[in-house]
Amino acid sequence: MINVATMSGIAIGSIVGGELISCGRRRTLFIMNFVILISAVLSVFLNFWSIVVGKLLLGVAAGAF
Repeated sequence: MINVATMSGIAIGSIVGGELISCGRRRTLFIMNFVILISAVLSVFLNFWSIVVGKLLLGVAAGAF
């Protein structure tokens, strides 16, 4: 389930990244770095759903990159 969340996030991030790039590459990088920071914080907690959401956000950022 956790790996599926990451792959789903990559699919979502590739779509969202295309829309965000119209704001500029640098702004998109800053936004996605902030998303990675949030996903890292969520992945630290020992709650299954927190880890899944963290991995989903990590996938979104990876797809946008």
